Amino acid sequence: MKRCFLLAAWVVLACFCQVHAITVDQAVDSALKNNISIKKSEFELDNSIRNKNTSWNSISPSLSANGSWSKAVPEKDGSRENMSAGVSLRTTFGTNLFTNIKSASVAYEQQQLTYDMAVRTVELNVRKAYWNILFNKEKIRLQEQNLAMARSQYEKNLAKYQRGVLNQVDVLSAQISMQSAELTLETLKTDFESLVANFALTCGFDQGEPLEFDGDFEDIIGGTRIDEDLDEFDSPGVKKIEKQLEVARVALTAQRFSNYSPSVTAGYSYTYSSNDGGENWNDGGTLSLSATIPLDGLMPWSTGSNSLHKTKNTVESLELELENEKRATEISKVSSMNRIQQCRTNIAVLKSSVELAQTNYDMTLEAYNHGTRDLLTLENSQTGLLSSKVNLYSECYNLVCAVLDLENLVGADFGTLLIYGGEN
Repeated sequence: MKRCFLLAAWVVLACFCQVHAITVDQAVDSALKNNISIKKSEFELDNSIRNKNTSWNSISPSLSANGSWSKAVPEKDGSRENMSAGVSLRTTFGTNLFTNIKSASVAYEQQQLTYDMAVRTVELNVRKAYWNILFNKEKIRLQEQNLAMARSQYEKNLAKYQRGVLNQVDVLSAQISMQSAELTLETLKTDFESLVANFALTCGFDQGEPLEFDGDFEDIIGGTRIDEDLDEFDSPGVKKIEKQLEVARVALTAQRFSNYSPSVTAGYSYTYSSNDGGENWNDGGTLSLSATIPLDGLMPWSTGSNSLHKTKNTVESLELELENEKRATEISKVSSMNRIQQCRTNIAVLKSSVELAQTNYDMTLEAYNHGTRDLLTLENSQTGLLSSKVNLYSECYNLVCAVLDLENLVGADFGTLLIYGGEN
């Protein structure tokens, strides 16, 4: 019975402690479903859709009903109760109907673009955070290797000291190096836990759920190339200003209609009334038509005229901003490509540096074991090897971030411009 209970408890514990392996695409999908800023953007998008679908409501007729009753107090000879009931219908036709519909449609397109950019921002941050976690995993792995080498060296030095072939100073130095490596490793693990916790919060994963991250930098170290055909993409920054310009132009048209265009109001009312306490009733209807032509816009000092000039200035300002954004985007493309090429070159150099540092460490270790190199030289070569490997993975992470920034700049799908299998 006790054995069965322990087995069941072990199964339950295993279920709760099961590691959740996630890819970067799965992390992005989870973040887009659970991110608060995305949900807020969805609410705003729903509002813009609703406004677009009801943008014709400026011509929706207004319907009202009324009723009244009156009686003289105190009553006088011959006074009667007055009663009436009626209904009226009224609507206004104006040229602003077109601009209202157009404004709502453009506002919806602008909000859709804002939503898409919010989605891209979240995806960009999640992908960078994912690769940052992979980079820190590599740092921990390298530090574990460094600690293993330091511990092995300490144990060898201790054994030599116990045999009387090594002085105590080298043993103490090796022990200090080993303890320093242990402290560094613990610090890296603590920082890594914080990174994972923040990542889980961003993506909507449970804080207590163990996560396993799928990926490494080996494909990048093996060689990459970049898809340089960027003309087919539309920059989100340019598209944003283009849509702002379109909104401003629609607003300019609406202001002109408001200043100069007439409007027609049609109405009908029907009344049913009695002036003799309800003995006799009268009824009748009234149809009315009226036209209004605004003249304020003809006066240059009027509010309408000032609003028109202000809207014109907004359009001209956005036209200048659009041209500047197009030039800035082209400059940023070139800068990003140069940065990416520099990273690829650095990776090739650092890859060679790691090989040289590994050879130097192996030769120094062999010389130290034969007594022709001191412990400080060995520790320096070990530190150089660790530094070379960390620098290599750091440059791989820099390359990934540079490509992600380029994809975000030009509006390409994330993860499509970096192609594995080329030569650095």
